[in-house]
Order: sequence, then structure tokens, then C-alpha cells
Amino acid sequence: MVAATVVIVLVGVFGPSGGASYGHRTRDVARYLLGQRHDLGAPSMAVGIVRGQKVTDAAAGTRSEQPFIIASVTKPITALAVMQLVEAGRLRLDDPVVRYLPTFRTANPATSDRITVRELLTNTSGLSTAAGEDPFNRPATTLDGQVAALRGVTALQPGVFRYSSANFEVLGALVEQASGDTYTAYLRQHVLRPLRMRHTYTDLATARAHGLRQGHKIWFGAAAPDGIYYRADFLPAGMLVSTPGDLDHFMTAMLHGGRYAGSEVLSPEGVHTLLAPAVDASTTMRTLSYGMGWYQERVGGRDLVYAPGSAHNTHASIVLVPAKDVGVTVLADAESTLYYVLPKFELVAFNGAVLAGGGTPHGTFRGMYIVFDLMATAALVFYVRSGLKVARRRTPGFQGLSRTRSAVAVWRELVAPVVLLALLPQHFGFPWSVLIRSDVGLLAATVSILGLATLALRVVFWIRDRRSPSATATESVPPMSRHGGHDKVAEAQRVGV
Repeated sequence: MVAATVVIVLVGVFGPSGGASYGHRTRDVARYLLGQRHDLGAPSMAVGIVRGQKVTDAAAGTRSEQPFIIASVTKPITALAVMQLVEAGRLRLDDPVVRYLPTFRTANPATSDRITVRELLTNTSGLSTAAGEDPFNRPATTLDGQVAALRGVTALQPGVFRYSSANFEVLGALVEQASGDTYTAYLRQHVLRPLRMRHTYTDLATARAHGLRQGHKIWFGAAAPDGIYYRADFLPAGMLVSTPGDLDHFMTAMLHGGRYAGSEVLSPEGVHTLLAPAVDASTTMRTLSYGMGWYQERVGGRDLVYAPGSAHNTHASIVLVPAKDVGVTVLADAESTLYYVLPKFELVAFNGAVLAGGGTPHGTFRGMYIVFDLMATAALVFYVRSGLKVARRRTPGFQGLSRTRSAVAVWRELVAPVVLLALLPQHFGFPWSVLIRSDVGLLAATVSILGLATLALRVVFWIRDRRSPSATATESVPPMSRHGGHDKVAEAQRVGV
């Protein structure tokens, strides 16, 4: 399974994409992006492509004006609002947050009192990923309530990149404190209105009234309706609702020094500060950096600046190629936990941006869910078969197994399940109560339970065999007495008994 995962990642990054069969015009890029919809498992997708003054919006399974929850694509919009306040002299990037927001505090105030505005923007504050995800397991409160809840969180040493929605929750409260207005009112007045983002919504009721539809959870390649996942208390970190057309305006402003249709929302220097790499954010398989609300990565010979977003059952990605004056938005009404391992939506958006910029896209590994389903079936069959063989005593508990086979059984039935149960929540940033509602989590939990149950049977049989009187008697008989009748007589005569 590990080997198959590596192959999937390598093919996804370096393999053929099929993008070469499309042209570089914006409508060709839209056709390429929407052509990935069924392979991704999304019932509906909408895309927007900006190249210079040329804009193309398109959709499949819905209309191009369809609003979607844009999840963490909200973060660069919040970062823009913060930078506006910096340029207005109401905030300073290297000031401690508590100077403006005295209510901000963690369980170790000696650390949190030193966290700066810049560190929140660059995800280097010391607030952990879990600090941003744990509140999803509790009832919704308010933005102030979310900031107040951080008093129960221990901040780590600042300076190291740790992606956390908690940073942008605090930034949302900081916007309110510095502007003297609500986050929603400030955003409408200073960001949405000048950028003519008339179809971007800051509350669920308005979004529903304008056509927001439910999302879908992808289960083993099939999309299942999953309702609308929305938390008003997480608005600054990931709950704006928008359309490709509105995000075209936002991308244009980011590509053109903060200007759109004669309005300036930020200076060119401010835009550069937001988009420029500020800290290393590399993972095991990818070389990344992070600015302020934006990642940076080189893909297909192009330097990309992007923001991905997932709201559990919807996905959003926005990708800029500043050197080519290109921007691409991909919105979908589905999400998969498997795509946290191999970010297929991001790869598709990357390919679209590279294609629009005149480059050659990489692969996205078409049919990935077919491979995953085969792996899942093989794992389940293997673990069920092993458990049944032990239960029917076709294989011994531990007696009769060589040391090597015993070690393999312990690794397969104890070590692997314990590692899965312990580390999977850390890897995905979700507790098991959330993971179990996904195909990856359900598979991992099932395999782990089967493995541990098989090991428990082995231990029970091993203990029973050791305590069995017949086993003790058999062990006390000399080896020669275990032969057949004539053999025993012959052996006795030979030794003179």
C-alpha cells in the first residue's frame, strides 16, 4: 500500500496529463479543467480563467454563476483586508497582536503576548493546525468566542510554519478591532464593493437565496449528497461564498498591483508583500513556501502563487501565474479525504494555470480512485482472510510460527493498526469522529480493528494452548514415544529396553 501510494504521487506529479491535447486559449483551458470533473468525482464544477484582459467563465453540471463556499480561499481575502489596514496606518505588521486585540491570549500568555500580526499572516505564530480544527467538533459560537477559546490552547514557539485556521480567525477579529466595524461590514465596504464582487456572500441565508447548493462527500469514487457545511464563526478563515466571476475580479486585482476597473484596493507594494514567499512550508514530497494567505510553488516550469480550500464537502482553488498575467479558479461541490493525500483538485488547477500560461502541464493520475478501491478491496480481503484462518485454527496462535512469521504477524496486526489509529488524525488534522465519516478513515479504522481482533485471537489461543493439560502431557513425553507402534518397539529393542 505504501509502494502504491508512492507510485500514485510520482505519476500524479511527473506523469502525462492529457493536457497536451488542448490548446492554450482560455476556452481550451476551461474545456481541459471541466474535462476532469468525472475523474475527480464532482457532480458540478465551475471555473474562471483570467489572462490579461481576457476572462472566461464556464461550468459543467451547473451554471457559471453558481455560488460555492470557497473555504480557505477566504484567507487571502482576509489577508488583503489586514494589509489595507496596515497601509492605512491602523496596524503594523511587526507589532504584537495584543497591542490591538487585548483579548487575544493562549494558555501560555508569555508566548502569545509576543505573537505579531506578520506571524499570524504567515502561519508562523505557533498556533497549531489542531487549534484551528478542534473548534469544528464543538457547537458554533461567534468570532469573538473562537478567539476567546484559544485561552485553552498552548502556543508553540513562533517562527515555524504551521498551517492553522486559528491564525485567520484572530486576524478577522483584528480587522474588527482596528476598523471599528464588523468583519462583514468592513469586507463589503473596502474589498467586495470596490472589486465589484456583487455575488460574494458573507452569510448562509443570503447565499442560499442566491443559489448555494449542497456539497458532496466522495466515497470510494462516488459522490454522496452531504448537505451544506457552514460555520458563521469561521467566516474570516474559510466561509465566504463566491462565484468564478467574482473571483476573476479578485485575481485581476492581485495580478495588476491591487487595481480592478479603476479602483485600487491595495498598493502594488502591498500586493507584492502578500504574494511574495515569506517562510518555508515544504513537505516531504513538495517544495513550497508561504506568503500571507498564499502558497508559492514551481510547477511545469512556472512559478505559481495559489490558495487551496476545502470545506469538507466542497473544494476551491485559486492559482496565479504573475509572470504570465494568468489566474485560474476551480470550484467544485465535492471533496474527498483521499485528496488530502494526493491533492487532485490542486493539480488540476495547477495544470490549468500552466496551460493558460503557455506551459506544459503535468499529470493528475486519472483513475486514482480505481487504484484506491482495488487497494481497499485487497486490504480488506487480506485482513478478513487472515482473521478467519486464525479463528478456524488453520494457522496457530503463535506456537508453531517461526520468529520471523511471528514478527510479521505482530507488525501486521499490532504495529500497523496502532500507527494508523494514532497518526492518521495528526496527518489529516481531524479527530476520528470526523475521519470515520470518510472513505479513507473508514477503511483505516476497519483494517485496524480487523488486525487487532486477529491479534487478540492469536493471544487467546496461545494462552489456552500453554494452559492446556494435553499440551503439557505431550511436552513431557520423550520424542521416541511419538512414533508409530512398530517403530516404538523397534526403537526400544535397539536401545535395550
